[in-house]
Amino acid sequence: MEEPKIVRLDINEPIPERKIAVIWVADAVGYSKHMEKDENATIKSYSKCDFILKELLKKYNGSIFNTAGDSVLAEFPSAINAVECGVEFQKAIAERNTLESTAVKIEFRLGINTGDVVKNEGNLIGDGVNIATRLESIAQPGGISIGKGVFDFVNSKTSISFIDQGLQQVKSNQFHVYDIVFDHTQRRRLNSKKTSKLLLLYSVAVIFSIGVALFLFIASNSLFIKDSVPIVAKKLELENVAFSRLEINSSDETTINLSTGIFDGLISNFNKSGLSIVPIAIGNDIKDPFEEAKRLGSYFLITGKLATSKNSIRLSIKLFETETKKLIWDETFDGDKSLDIFEEQDRLVELVSDQLIGNGNIVLSDVYAKTRNKESENLTPFECLANVRLGERDGGQSWYRRSTICLNKSIKISPETNHLHSYLATLKFDGIEAAFETNPKKAMKEALMSANKAIALNPTSILGFHARSRYYFINKDWEPMYESLDQLKLFYVKDLKILSSMGSMLFRGGKCSLQDHQDTKFERSDYTTDNCRWKSGLDLLLEVEKLDKRNMFPSRHYDLSAYYLYDGRNNPSSYDKALNQIELARNENSFDFLISIGIIEAFRGNEKEAREYVGKGIELSCLTRNTCLGTKVAFETQYRKRNQQNNFYRLASPKLKKLGAYAAVTRGR
Repeated sequence: MEEPKIVRLDINEPIPERKIAVIWVADAVGYSKHMEKDENATIKSYSKCDFILKELLKKYNGSIFNTAGDSVLAEFPSAINAVECGVEFQKAIAERNTLESTAVKIEFRLGINTGDVVKNEGNLIGDGVNIATRLESIAQPGGISIGKGVFDFVNSKTSISFIDQGLQQVKSNQFHVYDIVFDHTQRRRLNSKKTSKLLLLYSVAVIFSIGVALFLFIASNSLFIKDSVPIVAKKLELENVAFSRLEINSSDETTINLSTGIFDGLISNFNKSGLSIVPIAIGNDIKDPFEEAKRLGSYFLITGKLATSKNSIRLSIKLFETETKKLIWDETFDGDKSLDIFEEQDRLVELVSDQLIGNGNIVLSDVYAKTRNKESENLTPFECLANVRLGERDGGQSWYRRSTICLNKSIKISPETNHLHSYLATLKFDGIEAAFETNPKKAMKEALMSANKAIALNPTSILGFHARSRYYFINKDWEPMYESLDQLKLFYVKDLKILSSMGSMLFRGGKCSLQDHQDTKFERSDYTTDNCRWKSGLDLLLEVEKLDKRNMFPSRHYDLSAYYLYDGRNNPSSYDKALNQIELARNENSFDFLISIGIIEAFRGNEKEAREYVGKGIELSCLTRNTCLGTKVAFETQYRKRNQQNNFYRLASPKLKKLGAYAAVTRGR
């Protein structure tokens, strides 16, 4: 018999240093593509992100133990520190990416895990590190995925929200995954990869007995269904928008990368829309996107096809109702493959986004049609914003009350959501200008507080700075107004409603005399600088006129009609142009419309029509305002104090007097 071997242990051999550690892995998304496009700008941008990261690591006692190109691996003494550092880092990067001055907008994925690691020459290795790396690989751009150990430590000790993604498998590793919920990332649902040991035993038993196998098959399936993600569809929520991967006509690398870039770009834009939308990405392996969208609770589904040839790109996008498969919208966009492919990708993403959730208001229009009669207290934040943005033309004072209620409720639900405070500020100013507020001074203070809150939450809030500009406008504080509007110009403002409002403030505001506004030949000034910039406002309004082909934002027509009235002294044909403009804002439930069209008809010499419209306007004021408008003082309040249309009032006053508007009886409500 062979003599057993004796293993001699060297007592001087060091034992590997092991410990339980919290591992934090960050990786820049699409770094190589950014480098290919603009190496210098990418390096500068990454350096600034790296500075933010290292400052936060100091703050939360994290230490870097390894780097690999655009990846950073760090160790933390506390799971809470690691998670809070990750959340603050992703928010800081998301905020930086909203700045117009950020040339290359880099996003990061983060994975956080706790587990056994081995210290090796200053580095950390082992399963704890490997799983953290796997978690990073399945995290969303701008998001954080954490392991179950980290979740168990932090769940009851922080106010952070999580989505349970179940058991996932990446390569040879299986682990439980939780996503941290951010405003700037989409909520998603990964397919769970749970495996039951009983199921494995039952499958082996099939070999021995068909009867036993059948029994075990039924038993194992019942167990599997019990433990896995429910198949029953969730309630379809209007704010949930599912995205199916684009169908492509070619397997070449350029087409595949373009398809991925467009898909990711659309989801990113929906996240950043400021509309409380929850975009949900559907996986590549899903055969029926409608069924998957229903399972995930998405009311809307966006699908698309991408076709490329040697020099051409054609992108077709469709928006459906998930439940009924009703087609809501379908449009095709063309691109040029011979141009810079990244710029064409960004352009196509912006075109589609603008139609669906931007100036086209396709999604919001559908939501508004479905919720316009819903009780304001029952509106979700997303439904509320649809009603705020699109209900003004239909509702008047009732729209204002309804919008105020649902916005205040939405802010109670999400007090740190900056765009809700912005919309509330804007709404308050609308109510003040429309004389819906019984206490304008109080409403003014509340509106300014909301605007300042929005800017504090997001220093680049376009809506917040716009609301603040309106505060200065209403108070006739021209210098701060111009400064605030100049600040807005530094941002990439695409919202035509905001651009129209900016144009209106420049056109109406400042220290312009009636003679200045009537100087349409620009003999006295070019009116683009100093304290009278009405020409700058006119140019902006005319630009919006070109872009707003569906006339979604008709308020600009009041200012454009006023311009043509001013120009009537030089060009009598401009009175007809004024009428054409105001007709585009036709709303016979609006005092402003009725009085404006009455004044225009008076200038056109149609006294009968003028009296009729002005009379209707005065009667309407008796029904909807605290005091009937029918005296000179009341009209001065309406135009001079409310609208800052001093010059328009001066121009119109003789006509109103001739029409007998000032002779009407004023009575309290």
